[in-house]
Amino acid sequence: MTAPVALAQADPEPRPDGDLLLADDFDDGAASALASYGDEWMTWEVAGGVGTLSSSSADNELAAQYPAPAATDVLIEVDLRFASDQVEGAGVTFRGSDLLQREDTDWHYYHVGVRPGTKAIELGRLTEGLTEVEDLGACKLPPSRSNFADFRTLRVEVVGPEILAFVDGAFVCEWSDDVLTAPGLVGFYLGVPEDISSKSVAVVEFARLRVYAPAAATPPAEKTPTEQPPTEEPT
Repeated sequence: MTAPVALAQADPEPRPDGDLLLADDFDDGAASALASYGDEWMTWEVAGGVGTLSSSSADNELAAQYPAPAATDVLIEVDLRFASDQVEGAGVTFRGSDLLQREDTDWHYYHVGVRPGTKAIELGRLTEGLTEVEDLGACKLPPSRSNFADFRTLRVEVVGPEILAFVDGAFVCEWSDDVLTAPGLVGFYLGVPEDISSKSVAVVEFARLRVYAPAAATPPAEKTPTEQPPTEEPT
């Protein structure tokens, strides 16, 4: 795993989208993600074009996950907004095991999300045998893209070990990690602060999810050989 990088020059551009793997406009709860914990831990609601993940379970990371497709390389794009100031972090998960399995020590996934308190974007990894997500590094968000009180578009590109993050089309961070390499599921997560008050609720909202495969690389065009005039013999 390499340290996170926020490049100052020659920032990467978003990759071209390939085939559409998953789309959710959050108008049909039966076709959306599934809550990974019971109602005593979290609430996942889908209505009016918004998916809302909320919890008051202190010092926990909650999730909702789509049952398909399973993929290794994905380009994830979703609109994200924090609907309360009691959020430790929230964003997307990928390369995940099936979180509907009740044994959380068998779970694994990566997450990339925004920490509103520090105005940073982070990569985390949950691996089998652990119940805590490992912090793999974070980048400070530029001031112009750090306020998620209104919807902003988070884009996460995962190709091989490389993981890139964009906010509203602008590159913000890059990581590299090769621990979880198998195809996995996509979803959302919400981190609840350890010191959340008993009367507070952490709330994050999602809208307009799109998940693509990376576009296939276009082979370079073959050069057409040019005919050379015959060499004249000297007279």
